[in-house]
Amino acid sequence: MAYNLLISYDLIPPGQKYEQVIETITSLGSYRKLQYSLFYLNTQLTPGEVYTRVGAVMDANDNLVVANVYGMILCEPEAVCDAINQVWFANAA
Repeated sequence: MAYNLLISYDLIPPGQKYEQVIETITSLGSYRKLQYSLFYLNTQLTPGEVYTRVGAVMDANDNLVVANVYGMILCEPEAVCDAINQVWFANAA
């Protein structure tokens, strides 16, 4: 089963490991970076598995949200949303 996830994080000083966090997220499936600390991810991994893997490269004082979302996503620019929705609905089961 494919999951459509939104991943948001805050990396709090000291020890901000942006490269490691981004590398981990982008290795887990099809993705699109929506904002500086917000990713869309289409993956076969469960939300809990994604949370555990991304959280493993973060510090204890950092913040992480992994949300399993349903339905169409709306955002700007529209071309980004169109690309996400194509992946979203192509993998709907």
